[in-house]
Amino acid sequence: MKNALAIIISFVLVSSSFAQSIQEKLSKEDLTHYALITNKASQEKDVQNNFHKSVSEDAEKSPVLGALLSGIVPGAGEIYSKSALKAGIFLAVEAGLWIGYATFQSKSNAQTDVYEAYANQYWSVRKYAQWIHDKVPGGEGVDPNVADLNVLRNQLNAVESQKFSHTLPSYGTQQYYELIGKYQSFVAGWSDAVNATIVYTQNYADPNYYENYNTTMQLDYSSTRQQANNYYDTSMRFVMGAILNHILSAADAVWSISMFNKKIGVKTGMRMEKRYGGVLMQPYSLPTANISVQF
Repeated sequence: MKNALAIIISFVLVSSSFAQSIQEKLSKEDLTHYALITNKASQEKDVQNNFHKSVSEDAEKSPVLGALLSGIVPGAGEIYSKSALKAGIFLAVEAGLWIGYATFQSKSNAQTDVYEAYANQYWSVRKYAQWIHDKVPGGEGVDPNVADLNVLRNQLNAVESQKFSHTLPSYGTQQYYELIGKYQSFVAGWSDAVNATIVYTQNYADPNYYENYNTTMQLDYSSTRQQANNYYDTSMRFVMGAILNHILSAADAVWSISMFNKKIGVKTGMRMEKRYGGVLMQPYSLPTANISVQF
């Protein structure tokens, strides 16, 4: 009986010790398994975050936005479509065109100052009024010596509106400087004009009613003024070129973005890849992102 009791007690002790050992082993495996699951979830989250960041950088772009950007600043739409080389070209062209515009505008302004100063020095409204008074029928009411030049201009306009195709504009205006060098009726006002030889005729087929007569000063003035106009016209061509550059850049931005969107066809997916590692080469799972780019 005693021997049987001893055997039973020994069996219980051995069983208890074996059970405790099994429990400790299971606890360690549970902890290891939990750590693997936690690490796997963390890795999967990191992969997803990096994946979404990568995909968002190459997401489809809006052709309308690209056209709008390039319409405002040539090359901006190309930057948006990641076409750096073309963006640089459009920006360089734009800069060159506006530099050209500023250059020829400056030349035109400087030339304008030159011909206006020339006219102020060598064209006289009183000399012109004297010719009207002496040679043009109905010009007797024009007083070349009246103190107020605006009164004199009104007197001239009254005769000019009846006899000539144009009347003298307000002093110092753009039209004033244009007409005194452009039309024959004003040639008598130049310093080198010999008023006695400028003959007014009654040729009603000609709205100016006088014989053609030119002076050296008038011709020089017309040439100087024409040069200013040429500079101005050239500056406007640069403006037209800039407008065209905006249009071309906007059209190219639409095309570039369309090509960008067609080239980037991204197919995505996530899968768990089985790996082995550790001293005992235990299996574990690694989250993996699948990205397929179609060209």
